[in-house]
Amino acid sequence: MSGGWMRAGLVAALGLLIVAAAPTADDAAKDRRARELWQLMTDRKFAAFAAAGDDKMRAVLTADACKGLYERLEFQLGRYQAIERSQVRASAPWHAVSLTCRHERGEAVIRLVLDSEDRLTGLWLDRIEPRDDPNAPVAPYVDKQAFSEREVVASRASAGLELKGTLTLPKRDGPLPGVVLVHGSGPHDRDETIGPNKPFRDLAWGLATRGVAVLRYEKRTKAYPNFKQADEWTLDDETVDDALAAVRALREAPEVDARRVFVVGHSLGAMAAPLIARRDGKLAGIALLAGSPRSIVDLLEEQVTYIANFDGVVTDEEREQLDAIRALVAAVRSGDLAAAPADAGLSARYLARMHALDVMGAARALKLPVLICHGGRDYQVSKQDFELWREGLAGRDNVTFELFEALNHLFMEGRGLSSPEEYGRAGHVSGALIERLAGWITAQAPAEP
Repeated sequence: MSGGWMRAGLVAALGLLIVAAAPTADDAAKDRRARELWQLMTDRKFAAFAAAGDDKMRAVLTADACKGLYERLEFQLGRYQAIERSQVRASAPWHAVSLTCRHERGEAVIRLVLDSEDRLTGLWLDRIEPRDDPNAPVAPYVDKQAFSEREVVASRASAGLELKGTLTLPKRDGPLPGVVLVHGSGPHDRDETIGPNKPFRDLAWGLATRGVAVLRYEKRTKAYPNFKQADEWTLDDETVDDALAAVRALREAPEVDARRVFVVGHSLGAMAAPLIARRDGKLAGIALLAGSPRSIVDLLEEQVTYIANFDGVVTDEEREQLDAIRALVAAVRSGDLAAAPADAGLSARYLARMHALDVMGAARALKLPVLICHGGRDYQVSKQDFELWREGLAGRDNVTFELFEALNHLFMEGRGLSSPEEYGRAGHVSGALIERLAGWITAQAPAEP
């Protein structure tokens, strides 16, 4: 799904903390040790960093996993620059050192847990915070004078969890049609920032320029990564409950027509959109951007295989990753979760819950308008998925299909085969998608009261 599904990135995305018991130690010494360890990562000495773990850490945090995690971090924020500050917490039996690290495009907070022998017993990415570039070019289809923005609370779907968001409002007479944007997989911010790109901000500004109000918000896996242990998360926790709460919040905005509220989901958000619509019951329509009706384990295996084979050479490290992911997928498909490898970087229980979802069945049961858009160069959710939608929903007058041949998974233009590296090049969501979405939204009738 969006942002990639390689092992180390998924450990970070799902908030997995691997930790063993440890006695207390001197704060200053632990601070120095944590800085020394992180310097190994920034110097790309991944084997040395992995070797600094205790037995439990070394079993799961390999040099390859360290490399993947660090490259994901630099992909999101640019090159590492310095440690800005640190904080040490002694909470018996552990010492945790939080390092706030400055990068070219933002900062990250890394928490390292150490024992009395200075071994690493836990590693946590507490926060990844991209920084806006005020000089970054605006997409040509955006008129910033045509709308305003205000901060809102988008969700209080669970006790103690408050998700902040941005409501983008056209400077037009209301009531306005409104859209809630629902993220792909991973700990996304409200802009669904991926490298230097902000596809949800592009969508919000492009649609608002054309008269559509848009609500986008921080995803729960980013704002509250330790809400649950990795294998306890469900799609409701990760996506559906907060999307429903955001829909309710948008309906309450005085500028918005409560009968013309839509959900636009991307990737995992698109797969969840039919489930959101079924539970809400009052949406005016849903748009599925790069969603799949297949099981997420099918997509996972295909994505990892595609990436490993992209350059025509499968390295030993890539082969190990492939073997681990294939063993994990086989365990989920068979229902024998005990057979899942411990070093695959993903929770088998989480995947099993996702594997059980019937996305196509939920979509077939809907009577409301549905727009299904797909990029022809998307390797994460391929043309096969688009064709499955067309076959599974053929003959339904409430469903519209649109294939954009030159676009990738982020709906950005390019040529040739798409790859993860492409997401690291600055760009914008295609204006053709913006126009198609805006036209479809404004053409729909209000939902029945």
